[in-house]
Formats: sequence, C-alpha cells, structure tokens
Amino acid sequence: MNRALACLALAITVSACQPPPTKTESMLRLENAQKDVQQYVEKANLVLDKATDKALPQALPDLVYAKELQDNASAVFVKLHIRDLAQPELAQLTTRLQSYHAALNDYTQNVIEKLITKTLTLQSKVLEINSRPLSGSASGSSGMVDFLGDEFNKDIQDCCLEDLSRIAILLHDSPIAQERQMSRLLAQIPSQLNKILADPAYAEELREQVQVLTVDDKLEIPARLD
Repeated sequence: MNRALACLALAITVSACQPPPTKTESMLRLENAQKDVQQYVEKANLVLDKATDKALPQALPDLVYAKELQDNASAVFVKLHIRDLAQPELAQLTTRLQSYHAALNDYTQNVIEKLITKTLTLQSKVLEINSRPLSGSASGSSGMVDFLGDEFNKDIQDCCLEDLSRIAILLHDSPIAQERQMSRLLAQIPSQLNKILADPAYAEELREQVQVLTVDDKLEIPARLD
C-alpha cells in the first residue's frame, strides 16, 4: 500500500514537472490574429467615441477611419482563411457602425437635393447667357460660362462631393441592398449632375432614384465578402 502511494506521488510529481503542451503553428497564428483583431476593434471604438459628440458632416472623417479599422480587422481572418470563428467584439463594432446608416441616408438625401438645386441654377444661368443677343463677343459669353462652371465645380466639391464620397465608403458593404446601391450611385454623382446640365428634366429622375434608395422598408440580404 505504501509502495503504491509512493508511486502515485512520484507520478504526480513527474506530471507537475512536465512542460505545458507546445502550441502548434496554427494555434499561434490564431492567437496572434485574435490579438490583431482586438487591437483594431479597440482603436475603432475609441474613434467612434469621439464621433458621438459630433453631428454630420463633422463626424464623417471619424466614421470613415473607424470603418477602415473595421475592414482591417475583418481582413485579418480572411488572409489566414479563417472562417466561422465567432468574434463578438468585431460583430458589436459592425453593429455600432451600422447604427449610423439611417442618419447617413437622411443626410445623403439632403445633400443630393442641394446638388440638384445648384445644378439647375447653373443650367439656368448658362441658358440665359447663351440666349442673349450677340451684341458682344462670343468669346465673352464663353468666358462667362467657363467662369460659372469653375465656380460651380469648386462649390460642389467643398459643400457636397467629399461628404458623399465618404458616405459611399461607409455604405459600400452594407447588408442592405439599397444602401449598397446608394453607394454606387454616390460614386456616379458627377456624371448624374452632367445629365441634369444636359437635360434639366433628369433632375426629377435622380430625385426618384434617391427616394427609392432611402425608403424605410429596406431589403436585407447578406453582405458579400467581395
């Protein structure tokens, strides 16, 4: 009996002295990946904390930066071909970013309406200049049109286009179909405005497109990985 106890004690001692199992290369890669994701998520949440006290459009740079960090976090697992691994912190960050989408949609609608108004105003001014009797030089009228065009381009870049470009980034991989379509439309806004300059009636068609893409009853479908 004593001998059995002594052997048991020896076995326990030997077991306690054994080093922990060596982690495999895949285990180490997974641990490092999780640490990288956690760092991205924590940084993104800090950025969003800053954005909380800001209204649109002042919050847009922070939102875009947080989105970039979220994309970087998601890419960590994609590069390692790791799928179906629960990452609650990353999921919560994604939900937090998507909570801004309703406000982004409303703001987008207002900005596009502002652009339409500015474009129609420019089109009306150009039409008025071109319809004047040729009492002066044609080069003078052409110069005035060019001047108005340059002023218009600067104005819409400062007031609207940069904001819409940022919103396009935030919506491009939304799980909601209309929001992804809105992102694509925003990338085409300069060409849409050119259509209005060529045909003012197109303004109403653009308004209808925007209205359809900002309705409350949105179709939710899984976001594509690409």
